[in-house]
Amino acid sequence: MKRSVCSFSAKILLAVFISLLSAGLAFSADKKPQKNVPSFFKGVRKEVLENGLTIITLNREDSPLVSINIFVNTGSVNEDDRITGISHFCEHLFYRGTEKRTGIAMKKEIEQLGGVFNAETSRDFTRFFVNIPSEYGLEALEIYCDAIKNANYPNESIDQERKVILEEFSLTSQSPSAALYDKVYSMAFSEHPYRRSIIGTVESLKNLKREDFLNYKKTYYSPENMVILLIGKFDRPKYISFIREHFKDMPGGVSSRTSIRAQDPPLKEKKELIESKPYGGSKALFLMGYRGPAVVDEEDVLAMDILVFLLGQGKNSILNHEFRDKRKMSVEISADYYTTKDPGLVLFSGEVPPGDIEKVKESIVTVLFDIKKGSLTDEDVERAKILLLKSFVYTNETLDGKADSLGFYEILKGLNFALDYETRIKSVKREDLVRTANKYFTDKYVLYVLKPDKPPRQN
Repeated sequence: MKRSVCSFSAKILLAVFISLLSAGLAFSADKKPQKNVPSFFKGVRKEVLENGLTIITLNREDSPLVSINIFVNTGSVNEDDRITGISHFCEHLFYRGTEKRTGIAMKKEIEQLGGVFNAETSRDFTRFFVNIPSEYGLEALEIYCDAIKNANYPNESIDQERKVILEEFSLTSQSPSAALYDKVYSMAFSEHPYRRSIIGTVESLKNLKREDFLNYKKTYYSPENMVILLIGKFDRPKYISFIREHFKDMPGGVSSRTSIRAQDPPLKEKKELIESKPYGGSKALFLMGYRGPAVVDEEDVLAMDILVFLLGQGKNSILNHEFRDKRKMSVEISADYYTTKDPGLVLFSGEVPPGDIEKVKESIVTVLFDIKKGSLTDEDVERAKILLLKSFVYTNETLDGKADSLGFYEILKGLNFALDYETRIKSVKREDLVRTANKYFTDKYVLYVLKPDKPPRQN
């Protein structure tokens, strides 16, 4: 359920930091009633305008806020080596203003309205959002719609933001954990764009020109690639009317929903790399990855979500029980699956004593082998499903969490994936987990370990 992002954020008042198709009917892609929709998604509605722009709304009259989100169906997956990092760069430039208002004016307006805004870039999409008191929501919507449609990327803004991003790149490159993830993705993929770092390279960041940004925006920042979500207390007819009028003359581009990319073949061999570098701490940073399902493989995604909770979410997970109770090792390993458009990675990560690297790897392989052979009990599976769904409910308690979930699944697969998620998770059986484990947890994996270049001091 998780996904890797690179983000720019700002918390106003505290700090600035780095209708035609559905005509107002309750959304359901296949006309099913919303009887099985979780309570926190009850009332969700979807419209698609004539130009392809998708609008998703969820009214919560008891909320003092409205969360305004714009998801753009493009990320680093749509880059090549020359323009790598441009998606994240465009995210930054969103806050540099338009002909109507400068970036400073834009931020000042949101500050005066009492808003909190943020943005993120992932491999698959870009998201911009603002959470704001309901009485000022329409004003914030105008600011965001102006920015998404009319950003013109003047050279001065590009050069100023280039310095910011290069500094961010420098800080990221000095982070051992960030380097760990980028390295594993580059080892796991040879053809697919997932192999590249979301932030780009120094060379690409220095050489991107205004023409590159304008071409990228024209291609991907188009109505059919955008989803606007309104969650909270707001006047729906007024907001929909404003959006329809604002974007009515916006030209189309290339639909990212049907993009075809070169897919990596399955891993042909296991790849292991252990390096020593100077950094604080005495433990080695351990990251092990298996090729995981794409979001189109829905049954596999559901089963894998449960598997990672079983394996490495919490102190009572199978892996931590293996290390703590069976092997008497002071090691905690987390399991994560980052849901992606194309086949991604299932990751096992943690900090381990340098002398235990091989033992940790062998333990993970052994646990996965046992699961593939059917060691899980029905009780294990039900416990993991309960924990997973509790996490799902907790994530969607806030307006921001609801917008994140609905926008994320709409971009990757469609709203029904989010609306039906709870019901479908409950229907997954033990044999589904065994089948999925055998499909993805093969003897081919990637492993990258970063050790401190100096041994720990002995007292």
